[in-house]
Amino acid sequence: KKLRPGSSKAAKASAPAAGLDSPLFRVEEKLARRRLVRPIHAPLVPWLSTTLGQDRFQGLQEAASLHQQLRFDPKGIDHDQRERFSRLVQDWLKNSS
Repeated sequence: KKLRPGSSKAAKASAPAAGLDSPLFRVEEKLARRRLVRPIHAPLVPWLSTTLGQDRFQGLQEAASLHQQLRFDPKGIDHDQRERFSRLVQDWLKNSS
């Protein structure tokens, strides 16, 4: 059965699973390019904290919190929070060496 464009089922079918479009995954991608690859079983936020060390991870604390809310809170995050989240990650990536 085809889904009609604009229907709520069509929107759900085309939307990424909760939080799989999280900006925090860009940090993981950057680390992977440096050969720091997250094991498949490792949750993202604890792995980032361990891999980066507490000092470097400190700059991602708010982003990590928004990531957790996006991924696991049924309400997700609103538009303003998503914009802030993207800016936090973008700034961290720009300033990280």
